[in-house]
Amino acid sequence: MPNKSKTVLIILVSVLVLGATTAMAKVSAEEAQKLKGELTPIGAEKAGNADGTIPAWTGEGVEVPAGWGGDGSHLPDPFPEDKPLFVITPQNMDQYADKLTDGEKGLFRTFPETFNMPVYKTRRVATYPDWLVENTFQAATNVVLEEGGNGVIGAKAAIPFPIPQDGAEAVWNHLLRFRGVFMRVNKPQFVPDAAGRYVEDNVLMENYFPYFDPDSTDETKLGLLRVLQTKPARVAGDIYLIHDSMNPFQSPRNAWRYFAGQRRVRRAPVLAYDTPIPPSKGIRTFDSHDLFYGSPDRYDWTLVGKKEIYVPYNAYRLGSPDLKVSDVLHKGHVNPEHTRYELHRVWVVEGNLKKGNRHIYPKRVMYLDEDSWSAVISDMYDERGNIWRVAMGHLVLFWDVPVLFYQTEVHHDLTSRLYNATSIMNNSPKGFSFQQAPPGMAYFSPAALRRSGVR
Repeated sequence: MPNKSKTVLIILVSVLVLGATTAMAKVSAEEAQKLKGELTPIGAEKAGNADGTIPAWTGEGVEVPAGWGGDGSHLPDPFPEDKPLFVITPQNMDQYADKLTDGEKGLFRTFPETFNMPVYKTRRVATYPDWLVENTFQAATNVVLEEGGNGVIGAKAAIPFPIPQDGAEAVWNHLLRFRGVFMRVNKPQFVPDAAGRYVEDNVLMENYFPYFDPDSTDETKLGLLRVLQTKPARVAGDIYLIHDSMNPFQSPRNAWRYFAGQRRVRRAPVLAYDTPIPPSKGIRTFDSHDLFYGSPDRYDWTLVGKKEIYVPYNAYRLGSPDLKVSDVLHKGHVNPEHTRYELHRVWVVEGNLKKGNRHIYPKRVMYLDEDSWSAVISDMYDERGNIWRVAMGHLVLFWDVPVLFYQTEVHHDLTSRLYNATSIMNNSPKGFSFQQAPPGMAYFSPAALRRSGVR
């Protein structure tokens, strides 16, 4: 945990009798011992694959490049000498089809002249704080899902289901994966038009995760998100505030918006599910932020199993300050020259809309990185069952936390041929900061919005 060297001791609630209100999901003590043997501390396979294209996990992380400036500084590429092993193109994609998602195939078909995927040596760089390792081991035999998978009981500062038994557990692992205690970032985002032209939209995003804070006594809160709009000028000063709970079905998301022009705070109950995020021009919904964000209650989730997939990984170059934004943003998609794909094992989780529920995506399939539980690709389908949109989270290891998180998110609409790229920080003086202390619960209150609002 940022700036804390002591081991965090968390008492996980052992639920012995849960009646009809919960779905039992604990694994046996014998099964949990795999987390200290054949599995990594959060449930991935330690061993490499049969042909050696995926290496064994060692837990060594990366060697921090000399000259790195510390928290908030751009991350230099720790693998600058790596070169692509090969490049997947529209012309040879069939050769690799079994290791591509529907969304990736859709990008090849949509942009046959320009889209490609340079594939590099696979590097399993994930490392974990000691306290997360211990808490996750305890969680395996104690944590359970609420009935219907709409909440988690008994978890604190842990991956709740390191050995998942169903799709809902895997989705909760993504929602409760470690992203630090407090994250702060100026986040430029863009939607290039059909000609490749764009206007910058920028927010200051602050995420606080009481779930991972040893000093927090509130065990009902999952995360608090505060977003200050800084560009463009017409909305500068507006603030969004979101509170998410550990049981979003019983305690749904609370959201507010501060309107700088009116100096008024209003509730914003629609900031959830398939409501479009305004800066994305409708490409990105609130629940596709972070590739999946918010309550999972509208879907039936199926754990399809493990697959080896080419996914964006160790994407340090994409955020390099040596590049300009114009070097990264091209018409139709980001410049493939600066992307990096690797072969990794992922959990495949399919969500199908429950009967009686509404959502613009009747079906979505998420690919969860086994070493971090981050969704690294999310494929979204239309009412006819055709692939419609694909989101990619370009992962990097923030070695000072340590945490695997997205350098950049890119959300593609294959019908409009447009995309929304977030965290394109090549021109920004700073990147992600994880080391600042949380500013306190009061800072994330509706009353604080008007006091801090500026125009």
